[in-house]
Amino acid sequence: MAFTRGKLSKVVLFDGTTEHAIQEAQEMHVNFASGEEDVTPFGADWEDIIKTTRSCTVTFSGGYDPADTNGWAKLKDAFLSGQKLTEAGVFNSANARLRAYVNQAHYFALDGYVTLSLQAAPKGVLKADVTFKSAGSVAFA
Repeated sequence: MAFTRGKLSKVVLFDGTTEHAIQEAQEMHVNFASGEEDVTPFGADWEDIIKTTRSCTVTFSGGYDPADTNGWAKLKDAFLSGQKLTEAGVFNSANARLRAYVNQAHYFALDGYVTLSLQAAPKGVLKADVTFKSAGSVAFA
């Protein structure tokens, strides 16, 4: 059985034209969720559900570098402005997406909102934890 190597994964911001790798990004997680609604009628012996809306969250961490102007700095801008990647305060392109690569050629692409947490230690680098929550559909290419 063939396995996909984690070292081939990466997180990039696509501005609609060019990919910008998030420097020092590590430990990426892509999480999918689906809501459900109970539609069990009275008197039924078994529960019945239907699936409702879906969502995706990409989380990753790494060494924060504010000099990475098209990577970490854009994530910071998106968080501080409360805007999605596609909006004017960030990339201002309807095609802008976060791309979470699972190998060299395939990725999940999504637009959404950023939550950013920075951690500093006297003996280490400034670490950032990012949560990127989808706003709209997620594509796989």
